[in-house]
Amino acid sequence: MKRFVSVILALAMVFALGINAYAAETEKAPAQTFTITINGDKQGHTFEAYQIFAATLFENAEGQKVLSDIKWGSGVTADGQTALGNAVDNAKSLKDDKTAREFANKVAQYLDSAKAKESTFANGKYTISGLEAGYYLVKDKNNTVPEGDAYTSYILEVVGNVDVKPKSGVPQVVKKVQDINDSTGVTTGWQDSADYDIGDHVPFQLTATLAGNVSSYNTYKIVFHDKLSDGLTFDNNAKIMFGGKNVTDHFKVEYNDQADTLTISCDNVKQFGATDNSGITVEYTATLNNKAVVGPTGNPNEVYLEFSNNPNPEGAGSVGNTPVDKVIVFTYEVVVNKTDDKNAPLTGAGFTLFKKDKNG
Repeated sequence: MKRFVSVILALAMVFALGINAYAAETEKAPAQTFTITINGDKQGHTFEAYQIFAATLFENAEGQKVLSDIKWGSGVTADGQTALGNAVDNAKSLKDDKTAREFANKVAQYLDSAKAKESTFANGKYTISGLEAGYYLVKDKNNTVPEGDAYTSYILEVVGNVDVKPKSGVPQVVKKVQDINDSTGVTTGWQDSADYDIGDHVPFQLTATLAGNVSSYNTYKIVFHDKLSDGLTFDNNAKIMFGGKNVTDHFKVEYNDQADTLTISCDNVKQFGATDNSGITVEYTATLNNKAVVGPTGNPNEVYLEFSNNPNPEGAGSVGNTPVDKVIVFTYEVVVNKTDDKNAPLTGAGFTLFKKDKNG
């Protein structure tokens, strides 16, 4: 949202200097239209640009393009203009990221879809052309976001052609398992696979890295959907951490032992301070039981994250899903035969085999 914030600050500066501050040393630029180019998003989006504020484009003595004579743009309905009040006053109110988001949410209720300019896609980029100078709300068209992606919304100043790369609106989730050497007691850290014995308590870790635009949402929901294999039983001890703080009480933890599924959900992670790119970690153990698969096939375990994916007012309740991440827990068996010096089996021979632990 850096571009978003800089646009708002630039707009505030126009009014700080005075609308007519440029009059003595600027001249009106010739009429022309411009293009917004959107980079960094996967194919399948349809972006819309709504002119929120129209303005007169001037060029100063240094060749810089500036906007003056702010008024409501064509993208805001007549009812919206009446409800929101004076255009200049609304523009003056945009002082920082928070006020900009609040304004974007308000004006989004009064967009004139007939005046929207839609994007086209070619050569890995989206373009929206034929835009007159002014300030534009750019957003995903409703019901057009590809599976697993997220809606976006931001304001841009257009005084020339604009290239922009929106902040990612998609979180990530990673699952890891911890391996322990029983003979030394040393852990090998969090990794993608581990070896354990039947009856061991296997430590798992789920890490969600939130989207880069969580601050654009009024509420932001996440749900960890964790699938254990038949050979693992949840120990009912999930702990959720955020920034060194235990936030388990903010989550609902549900385990279905018939389906071997663990669901850990929070309707609004912003309530405990989570914001753009925050990390939230879940740790728990599961017991390797007698249903565990023995040998190289192992016991796979998967997780995906469900997340809010539309910060726009009409997007309440809209969610997406991340790709699945997987780890595997292995267990093995040892077959021992006692023989004589000629390698013949010793009938009736008995012995006991122990694992050497860290205490010898």
